[in-house]
Amino acid sequence: MTVYGMRILNAVVLLPLICALMPAPRLASAQATSSLKVSGPVVIAPGATKDEHCFLGEVVGSTNAAITVRDIHDERRIRTFTYSPNLAAKMRSIVAQGNFQPGDKGETSCRAARNEAYAIKGSPSVPR
Repeated sequence: MTVYGMRILNAVVLLPLICALMPAPRLASAQATSSLKVSGPVVIAPGATKDEHCFLGEVVGSTNAAITVRDIHDERRIRTFTYSPNLAAKMRSIVAQGNFQPGDKGETSCRAARNEAYAIKGSPSVPR
């Protein structure tokens, strides 16, 4: 083994040993937080519930019962949504007028962990 190789070997062996012998830095904040007292629960103002979200995409297909939408940011992500009772009545009139066509862009509002749409923003294009 060469002198150069021995120096690298010594550095690799001695570096963890030197780091282990160095004193650890003291945390001053650990002593300060021991006297901190909380008087009561923290109240957060109600806002939009976390179970509501929107799916922005383009229509792949649509029927009286469901709509299939492809994400505009990730074309491999495709979701199919059924309609809520209120939206189903609205969709019946849209289907009677020509329905959503493939490629129409829209925003589907749904609840997390459910595939039921309660609102669709966007207008259907002219039937082809």
